[in-house]
Amino acid sequence: MASLSSPTSSSALLTTTRRKRKSWLRDSLPFWLIAPTVLILLVVQVYPGLYTIWLSLQTRQPDGWEFIGLRNYARLTEMSLFRESVGHTIVFLIGFVAITMFAGFGVALLLHRKSRFPISISPSSTYPG
Repeated sequence: MASLSSPTSSSALLTTTRRKRKSWLRDSLPFWLIAPTVLILLVVQVYPGLYTIWLSLQTRQPDGWEFIGLRNYARLTEMSLFRESVGHTIVFLIGFVAITMFAGFGVALLLHRKSRFPISISPSSTYPG
């Protein structure tokens, strides 16, 4: 009966193996949690982006695709419509960032201000959770 209660070498080895396995799983857990997200991003964003760049370096011919290098980009920069669109994009981006920044700063100042009247909008009431 005493032999049943004392640990044997095989059970000690099994316990050590389980500890190593748990340690490995605990150490690699962040990788396994982030892996699906990285895989989805690669499939949904990186592959189509690289494929689009590859297609932009080619032209369509009746018998298939022909590699032409940067000639598409050279032709694009010669168009006045392209320069106009880049100008509109820059103005829109700068304007959007400035308006968003000032609006956010204004709301932050309004919420931070001390008032003798209760404010119905507080940071905790705007939290969606």
